[in-house]
Amino acid sequence: MRFLVLFAIVVSAVRQALAFPPGYFEGHARGIPNLTLPIFSSDQRIDVEANPFLAPGKNDHRGPCPGLNALANHQFIPHNGIVTFTAAILQSNRVFGLGLDTAAIAAVLALFGADLLGVDFPFSIGGGGELGLLRAPTGLSGTHNQFESDSSVTRGDFYQFDGDNYHLQLRYFEALYNLQPDSPDSNYDAETIFEHSHIRFHQSIAEDEFFFYGPLQMFVSCLTHNLVYGLMSNHSAESPEGFLQGKVLKSIYAISTDLSGNLVYTPGHERIPENWYRRPFLDEYDARHVIPDLLAMWLRYPELLLFGGNINGTNTYAPIDLGNLTGGVFNTASLLEGDNAACFVFQALQILVPDALSGLAGVVVVIVSKLLDVLGPLLAGLTCPKLTTINREVLEQYPGYKQSSHPV
Repeated sequence: MRFLVLFAIVVSAVRQALAFPPGYFEGHARGIPNLTLPIFSSDQRIDVEANPFLAPGKNDHRGPCPGLNALANHQFIPHNGIVTFTAAILQSNRVFGLGLDTAAIAAVLALFGADLLGVDFPFSIGGGGELGLLRAPTGLSGTHNQFESDSSVTRGDFYQFDGDNYHLQLRYFEALYNLQPDSPDSNYDAETIFEHSHIRFHQSIAEDEFFFYGPLQMFVSCLTHNLVYGLMSNHSAESPEGFLQGKVLKSIYAISTDLSGNLVYTPGHERIPENWYRRPFLDEYDARHVIPDLLAMWLRYPELLLFGGNINGTNTYAPIDLGNLTGGVFNTASLLEGDNAACFVFQALQILVPDALSGLAGVVVVIVSKLLDVLGPLLAGLTCPKLTTINREVLEQYPGYKQSSHPV
């Protein structure tokens, strides 16, 4: 009975969170030219005077996601860093302009670290939290190969830093920051972010003996890179599509500059800058941007589609036999043909995520499956070979996969 009540409560909350306008998905995939032309409005300004920055205390949770850390520091979500599933979706949409469809997918992955029997699935944006009824929730910092993946923008690989996948590694931020001159006119645009993603992929191969880069891990790594310019850019009448300056990038990543000109990281102090304007309200970062941005990244650096991992120490990267993994539906050569790359990734998510959660709570799998139905309308606009199963045995050759708990 408890499960039925929980199901009713959560589904009600999710329906409110995912109350897409009529026709929201129409043409989003095939209709990429229908993107709304960004129109700047002063209403896009995020009022940090009304929601001032408050540094976290010793009992407050902060973790691998700079956006959620900033939301907590400005009290858009609870300052202690324990947030519910629905609040994470709605506040990411409200403050950063993350589309409800994309926010829902991210929130589903956060369930791996959540209290799955708590009302509206509360989770820590950092490590641990209150003891759950089903298990001790790990928080986002404990979701390796699930919400969190290797080759991230600024965080270290899990096994490379003794499990510290939540603190920023300064040299990774510096690698990104140095891709542009130190000038107010520098823009950390899509091409800059694509290059950094390529750099981080090869760093993980060279430095992390347990580097694993499966379909979900690739999706998370590539998407979170694109979210940097997609969500962090400042907007103005002159740049309605967004312009990401170095000072904004530093603020949201908790980076400052000392008197000697060196970059300094202060853990947990991610901050929304003053006079920062979010994305236009009619141009949220949803599937209309996610899909073409991922395709642009993969076309620029096709090796980012080489799923696989190190198999015997560093620099032993072996691509996955995609034909064997998918029962012959896809192969590496066909991924960049037509819509195949997006088709494979989103269909794989629909299969892998509920399967990985199945050992945790049956009711959650039902809810997650319904949430992942959000991918259905996206796929409907694509010409997709039908993927019905994933051969997980193919993944067993990768030490980084085998060592993960409930890997996706």
